[in-house]
Amino acid sequence: MTKSRILLITALIVTVASCGAYIYYTEYKMDLDARCEAGDPEAMFQQGASLCARCEFKAGSEWLLKAADAGYSEAQLRVGYMYAFGRGVTKDDKEALRWLLMSAEQGEVSAQVSVGAFYLTGRGVEQDVTKAVEWYEKAAAQSSKPALNKLIQIYSSGKNVDLEKAKRCKLTFEEIVKKQNK
Repeated sequence: MTKSRILLITALIVTVASCGAYIYYTEYKMDLDARCEAGDPEAMFQQGASLCARCEFKAGSEWLLKAADAGYSEAQLRVGYMYAFGRGVTKDDKEALRWLLMSAEQGEVSAQVSVGAFYLTGRGVEQDVTKAVEWYEKAAAQSSKPALNKLIQIYSSGKNVDLEKAKRCKLTFEEIVKKQNK
């Protein structure tokens, strides 16, 4: 078989494969659009996340806000981050915290860690180490390594010295790492 024939066959295979992928994507997109119009929060979240992934933050934020308003916790987390960093919306720490709290109250670990950070640093709210610890502890109860790290730092910082809690957090952190390395 000549080199030109191999190239031609390869080009045909790539063309056929990409046509199949395009048809699948088109059907998926049509289904997603229909689900969005029907008010499906998960579909609205997927639509918004997809647009944001393509750096279309304004359009993405509109869909994410709709999903977040419908109570979809992952969308509330993303909307909180959008306000925290000013992506597709005007940067607003208080609004970021409001959305992050909604998500955190539904058990989203990343939101719980973020709320802890907002309270710890006083971002968008009056600084409150006690509330920060409460949110970090909620996230740590779900095996969050970032939350456990923060708790170790807080408990052994000198201000909120609780070496016993710091030791327990460190042991929990080490157990999580061991399980992940198995």
